[in-house]
Amino acid sequence: MEATDDRFLINNKMTSEAPSGDSPPKARSSDESLVLRRTLHKQEEKVRLLATKLVRVLSERKSRERRESQVIEGLKSRIASLEAHNESLQGKVAVLREQLAAYTKLIPAIPSSGRSHIKGTLHIHPRTQIVVLISNFTSLRV
Repeated sequence: MEATDDRFLINNKMTSEAPSGDSPPKARSSDESLVLRRTLHKQEEKVRLLATKLVRVLSERKSRERRESQVIEGLKSRIASLEAHNESLQGKVAVLREQLAAYTKLIPAIPSSGRSHIKGTLHIHPRTQIVVLISNFTSLRV
């Protein structure tokens, strides 16, 4: 498009018979008008390109924000599930501590020579994974 304007401008100058410095006021205003139209066309093209670029940038920003919010929501749900699992594990730890405390209270009460009389087995509950000591005490010889 620019080449056409240049050819038109050159043709106009060639058709004017007077040198450019001596051109009549009407030819000079025609040349100025042509230059102004050409400049206006270039500026309108730049505005159109910038408007297109702005629309694309805004669209990309919206899609990026949408993806980020989806990631954030996914992470929030993951955190909630991990916190629930953590509470469950803390409950199991508390139960195991209680069982360990109860078991350690039993051991000092039995003389070391009599420990061989404790018959018991450790069982792990399949669903809760809680350790249970099932012991059968036989009479202690004193």
